[in-house]
Formats: sequence, structure tokens, C-alpha cells
Amino acid sequence: MIDDSVPRPEIPLRLANARRIALELETMYIGLNRPAEELGIDTYSTIIMSDEDPEVTFTKSNGTDKGTFIANCLNLIIPDASPAGTCTLFFTTFGDSEFWGNVRPEDYYRIKNRRMEEWVDYYEKNTGITIRPYIEEIAYATPATFCRYLNTPNGTPYGYQVTAWDNIISRLSSMEKEQGYKNLRITGAAAENIDGYNLCYLNGYIQGHKTIEDAKEDA
Repeated sequence: MIDDSVPRPEIPLRLANARRIALELETMYIGLNRPAEELGIDTYSTIIMSDEDPEVTFTKSNGTDKGTFIANCLNLIIPDASPAGTCTLFFTTFGDSEFWGNVRPEDYYRIKNRRMEEWVDYYEKNTGITIRPYIEEIAYATPATFCRYLNTPNGTPYGYQVTAWDNIISRLSSMEKEQGYKNLRITGAAAENIDGYNLCYLNGYIQGHKTIEDAKEDA
């Protein structure tokens, strides 16, 4: 976007080298030929943690151990999200680009199928809800899938990893100092208000108004 002859600002370059790319995701989408109520699904979002200590759970967020696992049923808040007599579930857990990066292309689909089997078992065991006999459609997205569609490093949807020194407060307080080029502002999950749908909307709102202010100053 910027010509090579333009000097590179020091602060954004240092930040890019200091920050870590955020975690990746694995997501499984399931279409079921039974309504949620009949299956016993009565909660929109169910979070299952493999350990009561969040830090331990966080360290298990890789391609082999199970850490934080979220199961959502959209039909419980949008009843007609799927045809009558059916429902959908989507499972999300943290992914591991290193794990998937070491998977050989010829093994990719076999490992995806194994992961699908494991997550269905894990959900049924922890919730007591049987879904396997009623699965009509199923698809599994790995970090490689997210990378293909999002075109982000490692496929992360979260921008930079939030840390003790690089959190929402420190980013907001130094927002203007970190602007490398006048009239060029970053939004989305990598911006000051960090990730999440609501915060990304807020990021866009703030940066949109800042861009208008920039334009007025240059008028």
C-alpha cells in the first residue's frame, strides 16, 4: 500500500515485532434433523472447560488436548435459523497452527474426520445430549480454512494476542501515538478495542469518526 521510498515509522515496526499473533480457531458446523427442544438442547451457548483452572485450560489449547470448548445453538434465539423440525449446532475451540502445519496434505481430511468424531463424543459425554444419530450435515474448519477465507496470519480472527502489557487499556491510551501514517487507521480485531463482534463494531465506529476528523483537518 505504501511506496518503498516512504520512510518506515519506528513505533509500528517495533510493535509488530513485539506483539504475538492471537490464537486460531477450530469450528465444527452441524445440521441436525431434530428440533433443539426434542434433543434436550435448552441453552444457546454452552461452555465446557477441561480444567477448573483457566490458565491450565489455556495451555491445553492445541491440536491434541481439549481446552475451552463452546457449543452454540442459534435456533434458541432465532427459531427459524434452520427449517422447521431441524436445528444447527456450531462448536468452537482454540486451534493450533503448529499442529495443523505439521499435518501432511494426504492426512488432512483423515485428521479432520477424526477431530469431528472426537468433538461429537466430547459434547455428548459432557452434556448428556445425544446428537450423533441425528446429524444430517457436518463441516469442520481448521486454522487452514480460516486462513484461506480471512487471509490473516495463521488464520487467526483475533488480530494480536492480548497480554498484560498489550491490553485494551494500554492500546486505547496510546492510540494516537501508535498511528504510523497520517490518515491511515487500523480497525477490526487488531485495533485498540481488541477482538469480539461488539468491540470490532466499536473499533470501526471510532476509527470512522477519527478518519472524518483527519479529513476535516486536511480540508
